[in-house]
Amino acid sequence: MELFDRAKAVRLRGRHGKYLMAGEDEERVIQSRHGSHRAACWDVEFVDGGRALRLRSCYGRFLAATSEHFLLGATGKKVIQAPAAGSLDDSSLVWEPVRDGFQVKLKSYSGHFLRANGGVPPWRNSVTHDVPHRTATQDWVLWDVDIVQIHPIPAKPRSAAAKGPSAMLPPSAAPAVPPSSTSRASPPSGPSDPDKSPDFSSSRSTSSSSSPGSDSSPHKSTFSPTLSNRQAPAPGRTIHYTVADDNGNVDDSMEWPSFTFIGTSVRELTGKLKKMTRLDDIIVCTRNPLNHRLSPLYLQLPPNNRTMQLVVVDAESSSIASFRRSERETMAMAPIKYLTCLLVAIAFLSLLASFTDAHEDRQVYIAYMGNQPSSQYYSTDSHLTLLDRVLDGGSSAKERLVYSYTRSFNGLAARLTREEKEKLGGEAGVISVFPSRKLKPHTTRSWDFLGFTRDLQRKQSTGTDIIVGMLDTGIWPEAEAFSDEGFGPPPSKWKGVCQNFTCNNKIVGARFYIAPDASIPVERSPRDFNGHGSHTASTVAGGEVKKASLSGIAKGTARGGAPTARIAIYKICWSDGCDSHYILAAFDDAIADGVDIISISLGGSFAVDYFEDELAIGSFHAVAKGILTSASAGNYGPYRGTVTNVAPWMLVVAASSIDRRIVDKVVLGNNKTITGISINSFPSQKKFYPLVIGDESMCVEETTNTTSEGKIILCCDGLYEAGAVSSGAKGALAVISGVDSARSYGLPAVGISERQGKIIRNYIERARRPLSRIKKSRAVFNPGAPVVALFSSRGPNPITPNILKVGDAFNMSQTCSSFPLRNLTSATLFSIWKPDISAPGTDILATWSPKGLVSSYVSDRRSVKYNIISGTSMACPHATAVAAHVKSFHPKWSPAAIKSALMTTATPMSPSRHPAAELAYGAGQLNPKKARSPGLVYDATARDYVNMLCVQGYSTRLIRLVTGDNSSSCPRNVNVTTVDMNYPTMTRYVARGQEYQAEFSRTVTNVGDPNSTYGAKVASGSGLDIVVIPRKLHFGELNEQQSFVVRVAGKPLSLNSVASASIVWSDGKHEVRSPLVIYTEHELWS
Repeated sequence: MELFDRAKAVRLRGRHGKYLMAGEDEERVIQSRHGSHRAACWDVEFVDGGRALRLRSCYGRFLAATSEHFLLGATGKKVIQAPAAGSLDDSSLVWEPVRDGFQVKLKSYSGHFLRANGGVPPWRNSVTHDVPHRTATQDWVLWDVDIVQIHPIPAKPRSAAAKGPSAMLPPSAAPAVPPSSTSRASPPSGPSDPDKSPDFSSSRSTSSSSSPGSDSSPHKSTFSPTLSNRQAPAPGRTIHYTVADDNGNVDDSMEWPSFTFIGTSVRELTGKLKKMTRLDDIIVCTRNPLNHRLSPLYLQLPPNNRTMQLVVVDAESSSIASFRRSERETMAMAPIKYLTCLLVAIAFLSLLASFTDAHEDRQVYIAYMGNQPSSQYYSTDSHLTLLDRVLDGGSSAKERLVYSYTRSFNGLAARLTREEKEKLGGEAGVISVFPSRKLKPHTTRSWDFLGFTRDLQRKQSTGTDIIVGMLDTGIWPEAEAFSDEGFGPPPSKWKGVCQNFTCNNKIVGARFYIAPDASIPVERSPRDFNGHGSHTASTVAGGEVKKASLSGIAKGTARGGAPTARIAIYKICWSDGCDSHYILAAFDDAIADGVDIISISLGGSFAVDYFEDELAIGSFHAVAKGILTSASAGNYGPYRGTVTNVAPWMLVVAASSIDRRIVDKVVLGNNKTITGISINSFPSQKKFYPLVIGDESMCVEETTNTTSEGKIILCCDGLYEAGAVSSGAKGALAVISGVDSARSYGLPAVGISERQGKIIRNYIERARRPLSRIKKSRAVFNPGAPVVALFSSRGPNPITPNILKVGDAFNMSQTCSSFPLRNLTSATLFSIWKPDISAPGTDILATWSPKGLVSSYVSDRRSVKYNIISGTSMACPHATAVAAHVKSFHPKWSPAAIKSALMTTATPMSPSRHPAAELAYGAGQLNPKKARSPGLVYDATARDYVNMLCVQGYSTRLIRLVTGDNSSSCPRNVNVTTVDMNYPTMTRYVARGQEYQAEFSRTVTNVGDPNSTYGAKVASGSGLDIVVIPRKLHFGELNEQQSFVVRVAGKPLSLNSVASASIVWSDGKHEVRSPLVIYTEHELWS
């Protein structure tokens, strides 16, 4: 326990430089860089004779290792905060420290290690306990221990030589110009056994300072067995300091005093330095070792066992005015990454602290209360009355209420403390209370590629009664694609309005949602200042526009998939994201306004429980009114389990490629041409520019460094163009791994592969005067399409998995007693994978707002009418348009029938080109030509979804609240085969290494020809034995239903396995295809 010796409280810092943080919901455990936050501090309790410990958060709960998988099929398991006397075993709260050099691994009761995950959401910033699987991620279980508070020990007599406020640094130990502002003190070192180190007798050696070009990472150091018996350094930081003169200069000939500081904040350190220097008002600064420039000390101190060199500036000195002016100029140029200079003013800090204490716990929570019963009406007044009962005072219910949902379902959003949130959750009629979150958009030749030519689309005289609700960033109404020429008045069913906006007969409604006191730089209206909303709306229903292009790139005719449909706009996203409480407000209005289809190209970072998910809630009430919601799958691929929108009543769309790629070329000084991927709309460079290898200041961070001015830079680890632009570069070549779609940059740039990067680097290092020039991008034919984009999120559905053998009886009364029954992941009956289908989502040209950014660079001032972007956001509106097209032919079809038509007619894609197979692309590639005449459909009613919710653990009381129907109830005894969702796809999650059996019951409805007979064809992968009973289905009339059963048996599958098959019902005219997937657990990052 040496690294925790005498520790009363600690901070733990993981491999990615982030601290272990207790979530504000008092349950989650995450990673964050805000190490100065109280939630990063963990109290230490020693147990088992001091050989193990428990870590208690600032909320009084303990770090706990659960047995629940973080995501379905992932090997990592959840780590949460749990009460000491909670439902978890006491052993789950105990962690055994295993020393590894100067760091520690924390082993749980199951033998797994606390792990700081990296990569993309939902893994990024998550914490699990896991067994290290791969060499590349083994150090993710290593933690730096930063002791914040120690247990006092009896004072010992001090020698005369040790007395005094500080010791003086000898000249050899205190260089006049410190090598760095912070550095790690040398720890002991020695070899260590990762699994057995009870005495912590070894540690890892790290240099206390680094020179340019050296690697000072604590994870790449040399072991020295001769130091294995040395003691670990005492907690605290060694502070060397000096006082600047009146002009801000430092006398480097003087030795710097030092002392040991064991505080936790800059405020404490400043107070200590005020006593040491006897100055009343000071500025604490660090000094750049190269140019001696002073910078204010950050509010967050570096970890313990570090050495710091600080310069103290008298706040009343004559140099302070220029110092502050310089600071303001620096902050204006740089990103807001650092806090301004710390002027110590105790009164101000006290005032700030009191304000923070009063309001820091309040956040917006959404209280969902289900459907509006036909016999009741819930008004805003009833919501205020409800809030009055739970508020602790300090402000009125009217001040706290953010939004009241009363048109299509019942609920409210309000600013609450955690205690008030708990009270509200206990009120009668409340189904769930969950925090509002920030969601983000999942960011025309595509219709020709799908075979959906102009002659197949609806004529103007038909289909104009279909209204598509677009929940996005708004719309640019002046765009040619949104002309209402040829449109008559909207249908009489329409109840929408236009807020601060002029509509026409194409754009028939427009609302916007934002807090009344929000500070925004643009007008409050549905007008699109981003571009994303105009892009998706024109993809769905834009009229035909000839000669559309992005500065000449991908020139052609742009058109939407349902150009005769009308559009209703619900602007929910602004520059800072999309607030989930306003997303629900938009659903509430769109349903009541009378839209026919809802399209929403956005989502969170990970999937959440259905009735804590604003998209799932809104779309549930939409489907109950006969409205299908089409949503994007997410841009967190290619890893499994990353799909973010997962409710079975939604159509969830993955992104695939089309037969056009946007490429760019760079010409080197030796006349060698390299083709990369980017959307470079800047003119081709006629002259060659010097080519150099860029460092971090040029490629990653905005900088005042002008060493790359007039040059093209090679960035070997991606590109953040602000750094390249601010440094004056003429262009950039960015090495980007695993990218298969182009993007725009704020300067001429080309995305290249690692192999191409090595070629260019070799050229730079060998050429006497390396040169290059970048050409303008162009569109080329892509013969390999369609392929699912790497960024597109993969399944399976982490919320509704299945690991039960079908045919087992299930007693509803035993499980439907509470909500949510989260532990049902090991006994869930339904298995519905997402995404449902794939559609074009890479390099899509569509209408853009002239006020929107062309690239992600905020100072990019180019203004365009069309833009080329990629994302599942672009795939979603393609599926929305086809759904609207189908509904125009079959207005009485249910949302499930429309979704089935799209899925069962999809073009199969190749599992050999996708390791995740159907978990990547769903039923296949969208096929608009076949979708309107599928032959058979898998229909589902609201009752089917209610049965699913019952099996998921909802009680009859909650079901009645959700549906608004007091006659609704959960059946008491149901055989699994009777409640298996009538879904167009079939899937089971099975345990690896074991033989398995599964059974699927399905019912199809004839929407093709009367008096028809369909035969079953099975295309089975190796190791699968599939039987369909019966093999033939005869239909005497339209809308007749027939049922069948599919039985599957298979041999054991290994980790990360996916076994695919399909069942096709054919009458010689129609082919109704249902994919079948069996899969096992997957390793993180598979």
